[in-house]
Amino acid sequence: MTGPAVDGSPGRDDLIGTAEVLGAAALWGTSGIFSVLLFRRGVGPLDVALLRPLAATAFLLLWAVVRDRGALWPGGRDALVLWGIGGGVTALFQLAYQMSTEAVGVPATVGMLYMAPLLVMIAGRPILGESPTLRQVGWGVVAMTGVWAVVGGARGADVSITAGGLAWGLTTAAGYAGYTLFGRWGGRRWPPLTTVLHSYVGATLVLAVVLPAGWGPVAWPADPGSWGLVVAYGLLTVALAVVIFYDALRRIPAARASVTATIEPVVAATLAGLVLNQHLTPLGWAGLCLVVAGVAGASLGGARIRPRATPS
Repeated sequence: MTGPAVDGSPGRDDLIGTAEVLGAAALWGTSGIFSVLLFRRGVGPLDVALLRPLAATAFLLLWAVVRDRGALWPGGRDALVLWGIGGGVTALFQLAYQMSTEAVGVPATVGMLYMAPLLVMIAGRPILGESPTLRQVGWGVVAMTGVWAVVGGARGADVSITAGGLAWGLTTAAGYAGYTLFGRWGGRRWPPLTTVLHSYVGATLVLAVVLPAGWGPVAWPADPGSWGLVVAYGLLTVALAVVIFYDALRRIPAARASVTATIEPVVAATLAGLVLNQHLTPLGWAGLCLVVAGVAGASLGGARIRPRATPS
C-alpha cells in the first residue's frame, strides 16, 4: 500500500479507498428501497433482518470456494473473534436498521444512521489510534447537517419519530459505527473477504438464535418475487458492498471512510423519487449539496495516526 503522499496529496491507496467507499455507499443507498418493497410484500422487518445476512453469507461462501479457499477457515481463535465481535456488531446493525425502517421510514432512519461518523471520530483514537483532523471534523459536521436537511426535505415520506423508532435509529447508528471500527481494525489482520464472510456467519448465527427467542419464528418469503428481492438485497448491499468497503478500510482511516459514506443518502433520495414517489423539496436538494461538499472536503484531509511501537 502506498498511503498518502508526503506532500499531503492523495496517494494511490487514498484514491482507491475513497472510490471503494463511494461504490459501497451507492449500493447501500438501495437498502431502504429493498426493505420497503419487501415490507409491502408482507415480509416483516425481523424476517428481513435474518434473510438479508443469510443470503449474503451464501454468496460469500460460494465466492470463497471459487476464488479464495483460504478465507473459509482463518483459524480457531480468529474465527471466534470474527464470529463474536464482528458477528455481534453486524447482527445489531442488521436488526436495528430493519426495525427502524419499519418504524419511522427510510428518511428518518438514514438521518439517524449518519450520526455514526461522529461516533467513529470519537472512538477512533482509543480503539484504532486514529485522530481525525479538525478539517475532517468540520466537513463531517457539514455532511451530517446535509443528511438531516435531506430528511427534512423528503416529500411523500413523513418523518414520524416515536420513542421506539428513535431508539432503533440510534442503535442503528451505534451498530454502523461499530461495524466501521471493526472493519478498520480487522483490515489490519485479515483480508476483506475473510473479515466479511466470518462476520456474517457470526451475525446469521446470532440472529437465528436471538430473533426466534425474542420475537417468535422467522417467516420465509411466500413467493418467488420476494425471494428474488431477498437474493438481490443480500448480493448487492452485503456480499459486494461490504467486501469493497472493508477493503477501503485497509487503505484509509475509519473517520474519513465513515464521512465519505454519507453520500448514501444522495443515492437513497434519488431512488426514493424514482421508485417510491418520495421526492425532495428545495431544502432536501440543498442538503444533498451539503453532503457532497462534506464528503469532498473530508476526503481530502488525512487523519492523524498515532505511532505504534514496532515489535522488536
